[in-house]
Amino acid sequence: MTHRWLERAVSEGYVSTDDDHATAVSRFLVIGGVLATTTLAVYVSGWGAWTIGTTLLAACFFAPLAIAFHLARTGQLETAHLLSSLQLVALVAVIATFSGGIHSMAAVWLVLAPLEAAVSGQPRIAIVATAVTLFAGGCLAVATVMQALPVPANAPNDALLSSAALLAAVGYAGGL
Repeated sequence: MTHRWLERAVSEGYVSTDDDHATAVSRFLVIGGVLATTTLAVYVSGWGAWTIGTTLLAACFFAPLAIAFHLARTGQLETAHLLSSLQLVALVAVIATFSGGIHSMAAVWLVLAPLEAAVSGQPRIAIVATAVTLFAGGCLAVATVMQALPVPANAPNDALLSSAALLAAVGYAGGL
């Protein structure tokens, strides 16, 4: 009986007839929601007030839940692939912005967004994800070269060369 709300949230073509499965999924969603809320409460109590960076980071972490709900409700797998790739770009861009720009270890993860989009099997989704990833990488590169972002002490001196290497890797991954 606890899973009736889940059946209403899922597209009619995807509703499971197995009561045990639906109950397990609903318990998983409730436990995940409780854990996410608890984690946020611990963060706020331990590290103080929210900044714009932590707000954007929290939004990036909660976005997959919204994407999963959208997928479950509509059954649009291609849209979910695109949104998931864009969410990854946003997450990496936020982390890299506050941890050294193009020199951040997070910037390397930009390469994964076009690869994730390519899994959808739709070339237009991969192209859009690649374009957004190149734009985000370019913005990080320009901001780093202009010294608009903090640079870690152990970052290489040639930001332009590092930026070109990263953007070439992202373009190559998009071409796969």
